Amino acid sequence: IGPENKVTSGLQNVFSKEVQEDPETVIHDQIVLLKSYQLNRRTVDFFGWHYRWGRKKLWGSSDLYKSDPFDLFTPDDSLQISGIPIEISLINDSSYSISCSGKVQRGQEKVKIEFEGEGHFGKPFSNPYLNMTLFKREDFPVQPGETFLLEFQSPSGLAMAYKELIQAKPSGTDPDAGLITLELLTSNLQRDIDFVNRLTREFIEAGLEEMNRSTNSAIELIDRQIAEVNESL
Repeated sequence: IGPENKVTSGLQNVFSKEVQEDPETVIHDQIVLLKSYQLNRRTVDFFGWHYRWGRKKLWGSSDLYKSDPFDLFTPDDSLQISGIPIEISLINDSSYSISCSGKVQRGQEKVKIEFEGEGHFGKPFSNPYLNMTLFKREDFPVQPGETFLLEFQSPSGLAMAYKELIQAKPSGTDPDAGLITLELLTSNLQRDIDFVNRLTREFIEAGLEEMNRSTNSAIELIDRQIAEVNESL
C-alpha cells in the first residue's frame, strides 16, 4: 500500500554499500528483517498506538484514526483491558455512560469481561479492568447519544499482528535490482500507509545502524593493529 516508488526506492538503497553478496541472499535477509517482530515493534512504539477510537454505527463501526473524539489520560502504572471494545456514549456536557461486554484471550482460555457505569469528564473512571480519565475536546463536537468505541491495544500484540499481515517479496524478476514489494490488506488505508512508510524508515535506520557498527568495528581493529605495530618498533 502507499506510493510504490516511495516504498521501493528506500528499500533499494539501504545496503548499497555492503559487501557484495549473492543478491538473492541479500533480498532474503532484508525480507526477514522487514517481517521481524523487532522492526514491527519499533514502528508501533514510534506511533504510540496504545489505543484506538471508532464511531459506532447502525451496522458495524468506522475507525477514527487521527480524529479522537475525546482526550484520554491513563496513569503510567495502570493496566487497561486490551483487545475488547469499550462503548462510551455522551449523556450530557459533564458525563458519559460506559459499558463493555465480550471475551478476551487469557492464556489458553477466553475470559468474559462485562461492566457498565457512568463517568464524568475530567474525573478518573476506575474499575478492575481500566483506569482512565476522559476530557471533552472543543474541536470535536459530540451530541448526546453518540456512541464511540475505545479499544486499548497491546503494543506487543499489535506488532505481532502487523508482522503476520505484512507481505514482503522480491519485486520483478531481476534480483540484482534489489527491490522489495510490501503488501498489506487494510481496513484503514491511512493508518496502514503511515505504518508501512514508517516501517521502511525503521528498516533504513536499522541498515544504517548495522553499517555504523561494522565501520566502528573495522576502525577499532585498525587502531589495535596500529598500536601493536608501534609497540613492536
